Amino acid sequence: MPEQPHNGATLSEEQTFALVNLATSLLPVRREPIVRGVSNEVYRVLTAQGAQYIVRICQKPEVSFAQQAWVHQQCQHQNIPVSEIAYMAQIAVGEQFLPVMVQRALPGRPLSAVIATVSEARLAAIFFQVGNLLRRLHTIEVEGFYRRESDGS
Repeated sequence: MPEQPHNGATLSEEQTFALVNLATSLLPVRREPIVRGVSNEVYRVLTAQGAQYIVRICQKPEVSFAQQAWVHQQCQHQNIPVSEIAYMAQIAVGEQFLPVMVQRALPGRPLSAVIATVSEARLAAIFFQVGNLLRRLHTIEVEGFYRRESDGS
């Protein structure tokens, strides 16, 4: 039987809110789980001020949040829209330490949620924009391939 992601929350709503408050000084008011992957436990958190943040708890650290933060930084240098990373840490969860990341949610909706309502012309324009972003993404230089180590190799 395939593994089921997110069988039970690692962090309580109170702990998730505390992370967002620590990262942003804003008052969290609502938490919604996002269950789409298997490597992270993920929540969208809405604040009283109307800002939205994504809280990610790494369950399988094959790709560390430090590696992802490096990619975010490189994307920002290429003017590729990426979310702002507000906070990264290792937190105690039970008897283990898990990496967490708090990111400001990007505006907009997933294409999969609106594709049925988008005209062919608009869809072509969207794919053209995506192609341009991918072109810029592929200009980012990395040393070698596979996992990026903390020394940059």
